[in-house]
Amino acid sequence: MKRLVIFSVFMVALAWAQKANYKGYKLLRVTPRTTEQLAYLVNLSLSPDTKGWPSDVKTIDFWRDPTTLAESVDIFTDNGALLEQELLSKGMQPSTLMDDVQSFIDQRQAENANSIAAGSRFTETYHTYEEDRLWRKNRKINPSSICIGVDTNRNFDANFGGVGSSDSPCSDTYGGPSAFSEAESRAMRDILLSLQGRVKASVSIHNNAQVWISPYGYTTERPVDYPEMERIMTAGAAAIEATYGTTYPFGPGSEVLYFTSGTTKDYVYGTLGIVHGYTLELRNTPDGFVTPTTLIAPVATEAWNGIKAMANAIV
Repeated sequence: MKRLVIFSVFMVALAWAQKANYKGYKLLRVTPRTTEQLAYLVNLSLSPDTKGWPSDVKTIDFWRDPTTLAESVDIFTDNGALLEQELLSKGMQPSTLMDDVQSFIDQRQAENANSIAAGSRFTETYHTYEEDRLWRKNRKINPSSICIGVDTNRNFDANFGGVGSSDSPCSDTYGGPSAFSEAESRAMRDILLSLQGRVKASVSIHNNAQVWISPYGYTTERPVDYPEMERIMTAGAAAIEATYGTTYPFGPGSEVLYFTSGTTKDYVYGTLGIVHGYTLELRNTPDGFVTPTTLIAPVATEAWNGIKAMANAIV
């Protein structure tokens, strides 16, 4: 019987609201050296709503999450001075990667515009994220809230609303009012259900933690099929490294990244019985989510080689 492998790609939703401006926002880098420092950063990353912070701190967003000691962590914030003081008080030594994120975005957009030939067929469908380059949710209007959008990768029926997701519509990890409340997640579910029994793998591609993730995201208990998952991830990571030397750690999301609930990989494995449900977080670049144009092709090439190796190992 013909075997079918599905690769599902979740793209960032385009924001049509008032144009966002990140002038004065900073990207800081800090490296935890003690277990206490790591625990502080992990707790901060799991509480993204800035509750308990002064009112002039609106954004604390982790672009590279805390996972292990001596691994650098990147934090995007609208109040770099205050966050630096807080990190220093914990004995950490933060450095500034971007002093003004908006200036960097403007520079990248100018480079992108210049790289597209005028009048080419590509320009007929090409569109930059001009309203908010860092938007990550969909554009759902949330009743009783001025904040827009749902994180569709927290909207699947897999420990929905649990650890690693937020019930605040203003959070980037807001999972929505209920599982499958969003058209995007329902569409993915319905496609997979229509192919049930034929799908061998589902891979969501995200940016930019540079890690290959298997279930589970919401518990440290490993799936009974983890040895098989590990075999496949080993093959994929080896193919990626063989391309340009980029190393991809791999393992359950709760171990190699952070806790998440309502994700695609956990739903397809736990509910649909698709053993190979993964999330591939693409290579972490020096500029965080704003990947330089010179690295787009290499990042895509190595990732595609990893996916092909995964598929070959499965079939």
